[in-house]
Amino acid sequence: MEPYLSEDSAVINATWGKNERHNRQSQIHRECAVQEESLIQYLLPSKIRYLSFGSIAEIDDEQISPSWGTQYAKSKKQICEYLSSTSLQSIWLRIASCYGPEDKRDWLLTQLAKSWKHGNELVLENPNQLLNLCHIDSLVIVALELLESNRTGIFNVVTNQWLTVHEIKNCFDSLVEPVYLNRTSGAFSSNDSESIVISAPLISKYFESLKGDYKS
Repeated sequence: MEPYLSEDSAVINATWGKNERHNRQSQIHRECAVQEESLIQYLLPSKIRYLSFGSIAEIDDEQISPSWGTQYAKSKKQICEYLSSTSLQSIWLRIASCYGPEDKRDWLLTQLAKSWKHGNELVLENPNQLLNLCHIDSLVIVALELLESNRTGIFNVVTNQWLTVHEIKNCFDSLVEPVYLNRTSGAFSSNDSESIVISAPLISKYFESLKGDYKS
């Protein structure tokens, strides 16, 4: 990467590839944080722009983040604080739940599709948890716009699609567009000073395509 580190360059770090989603207390998250700190240190003299991704798990609100306080959340906070303390021109995008084309992560929507395919009932462990659904394409667009406008800082990427896990399951079962909840105050709301509100397509259309993929 070194030959490309000019002042016109931007490094986008989306590499937490060993993230153990089902074990938020895993030591692997601390190791990922150390690796990213090393990358940031290496990039400091280059004067490039750097974009990395935070998590809703950083928000100390159990209603929207059952993972808060875990090793995963602490590791993300560690990177956010370290990045803010450096002179690197950086963007930290804190995002919630993403969905979109080719999204095969083993989380709620994928589990719903697998259960539907096999005719099994998915038992919800956290039905009252609030999720903010961010379409992957919208996330990519806002990331590129921030880089092009040379903005820096910490931003919450948020939509108006607040739903409970239970509501998502009910709407998936019947392919009905959900009735979205308002979250006008508090952490990770659209009124936060550091929030960027992005658009999102009808999730019922995504439900249809997801069921179609698993049916075929």
